Amino acid sequence: MTKAVLLYAVALMMGLSAFNIRADNISFGANESPPYWSENMPFNGMGGEIMHTLSRIVGLGIRINFQPLQRLIDNDHNNDLGDPSFYIKNQDFSVIIPIAISQSSFHYYRPNHQHDLYIDSWDDLSGLKVGILKGGLEQREFFNELGIQFEESYKQESLIKKLRLGRLDVVIELDLVAKQLIDRLFPEDVDDFQLITISDSATPIAMMIDANYPNAHQLGEQYRKALAEIVEKGIYHDIVEKYYGAGKIPDDWFIRMDKYQRIYRFIEVE
Repeated sequence: MTKAVLLYAVALMMGLSAFNIRADNISFGANESPPYWSENMPFNGMGGEIMHTLSRIVGLGIRINFQPLQRLIDNDHNNDLGDPSFYIKNQDFSVIIPIAISQSSFHYYRPNHQHDLYIDSWDDLSGLKVGILKGGLEQREFFNELGIQFEESYKQESLIKKLRLGRLDVVIELDLVAKQLIDRLFPEDVDDFQLITISDSATPIAMMIDANYPNAHQLGEQYRKALAEIVEKGIYHDIVEKYYGAGKIPDDWFIRMDKYQRIYRFIEVE
């Protein structure tokens, strides 16, 4: 057992005891999108495991409430977990702390097409039926002018099933989310699902505390210190690698994390 894993195990046991006896709690809303967030995965997925670990260090119990993305966006007085760009147009936050990175891709099912798809720009989607999660589509008029047909769904699972059935030509989804769903739903057809990475589509996954939440700024500083601590001790690396696979964490992961942390620190509400 490595030193980092041992430290994590000790922190986990201590944290579970603290979770059971403390009355202080904080709640966040998240959209079901395994393996990043899931009500049915241990520690609520990768993002959930990071948040549970940080909250134990801070000394808070944490509850993650899972709801459809659009419902979370429409609720302008809760704490959220996910891509800040979906939320900051509708809500002010005192704390925005990126805790992970996500990468979006185009996914298609090869047997439903006469040839491999080539998608280098939005124009290449013209005439295709594209699936996307409800709440994730912006600039609808721009895409309508390009002749791109979008179909929105509240569940990623529904999008992948429709892709396999040929009711959708392409699905836009986060890499790890699509991989998890395809592995579970169609394990025999995994090699028939193709992925095209969307360039410059890396986005932060963040914890966001509402502008009116009590002592939000002080709490945010505690979470930032806790995040720095688990990164330094290797606990953070072990959590992320569990979901990506040994040695498969993207090379620029921590560079992007630092970049997004600096960006969103500037747009927090004082």
